[in-house]
Amino acid sequence: MNVEHRERTGEGAARLGFADCDIHPKVRRLEDLRPYLSERWWRHYLTYGPRVRHGFAKGTPYPKAAPLACRRDAWPADGGEPGSSLELMREQLIDAYGLEFGVLNPLSPTGQGYQDADFSAAMASATNGRHIVR
Repeated sequence: MNVEHRERTGEGAARLGFADCDIHPKVRRLEDLRPYLSERWWRHYLTYGPRVRHGFAKGTPYPKAAPLACRRDAWPADGGEPGSSLELMREQLIDAYGLEFGVLNPLSPTGQGYQDADFSAAMASATNGRHIVR
């Protein structure tokens, strides 16, 4: 949705903040989530893995024509996956568009759709704790 923004000056001036409601951060290694998981859930992951509920358990459910459904220039130069470089996300998205707010929707791992509901909740909590950007 596009909204015209007019500058107001003086008393009663309001300032609009810009938000992106679909930002996809990604951890570089699953071990990055370790500090946010209890020992129980970390061992559970090491023993059983995520056990997701979709047909693409060994691959990505996103279109193969655009790997991970990402822009081609979203892949960091250091070899990480899109969303794994906060510096690149700042350059291409946050600073480029003057974003002040964002809703983070990590693509994986997220905790969404795991067969064990309690493990799913623990992973979602760890993922959200890891991706908070201040």
